[in-house]
Amino acid sequence: LPDEKTREPRQMTDSDLDATWARVNYQPDGKIRAVASKFISGKIIGPYRYHGTRKDDPNDIVPHEHRRELRGMRIMATWLNHWDSKAGNSLDAYVDEGGHRYVKHYLIDFGSTLGSHGNEPMPEWVGFENLTDPHQMFWNTLGLGLYEPGWYRGREIVYPEIGLYDAKGFNPKDYKFIAPNVAFELVTNRDAFWGAKIVMSFTEDDLRAAIASAEYTKPEIVEHLLDVLLTRQEIIGRYWLAKVNALDRFTVIADGSGEVALHFTDILNESGLTERGEYQYVFVEDNEPVGDPTDLGSSTRIPLQGDASGIIHCRVRQKKLGSDEWSNWANAFVRMNGVADEAELVGLLRRE
Repeated sequence: LPDEKTREPRQMTDSDLDATWARVNYQPDGKIRAVASKFISGKIIGPYRYHGTRKDDPNDIVPHEHRRELRGMRIMATWLNHWDSKAGNSLDAYVDEGGHRYVKHYLIDFGSTLGSHGNEPMPEWVGFENLTDPHQMFWNTLGLGLYEPGWYRGREIVYPEIGLYDAKGFNPKDYKFIAPNVAFELVTNRDAFWGAKIVMSFTEDDLRAAIASAEYTKPEIVEHLLDVLLTRQEIIGRYWLAKVNALDRFTVIADGSGEVALHFTDILNESGLTERGEYQYVFVEDNEPVGDPTDLGSSTRIPLQGDASGIIHCRVRQKKLGSDEWSNWANAFVRMNGVADEAELVGLLRRE
């Protein structure tokens, strides 16, 4: 610790520790809450950036602002109110695992997540404004103190343990972070679909188990936090999954009798956002549809000719969420080897 007079480093003493404990909030049973960070092994080489590449990592060849896992992470960050998603809250380490040496990437410091702002509740404007927000500053100045942004009205802290983490006014598209993040700003609908799929994959039981690990002292806090997570999850799903063809997990299955079919999963239906949907498919040759689309009804199985050879190009679409319009086509490519059991999916192309 720095000496108060000389500012020179000195050893920590028992009195320093006592002074720290004196500022801690004790539970009625004398326990205290603490946070421990898992030790990162390997040689620490500093944080990564959300743009460009690491010059000291020959494997890092894709500019970070074009990486789907970083662009799509925006969706997960908005869900959990991970407002402080900046380069400083990441860390890279050069590791040797099983004789393989490479750079491993980590996210660190989640102290400003959900409703927490470190050692106090999040301010009201978190998620609605950047830390320095010229656009909002302009409107505040123009309003001469009379203009009140939407987030300023009608929000209150119900439980200090959760702060202002709620779903009131939550807009997954317009959510703002501590500062504009290049990768997050460049998110496409397909990137967002990737992130939204992960968010929607958490069931109520999953979330309840995660919340239970926090050991909140009041049952009503658990239910409140669960409700906020589920509500924000649904808002994310309804917004982002409606932007694309939400059919996924295409697989080729042979039933052993020479029949083979292309199967898919409707993420909208799986997430509980819609009842079983309506689907259509059409085969394509030389980039042109072969005939009119075939209605599948609610079936998620497309029959294929088991003894065919070559590449089969099949387009599939669904009714859009909350609409009678059809989504864009998802293009699946299946290699047929003349034997049903050897058919395999070799490509999937999803357009914006």
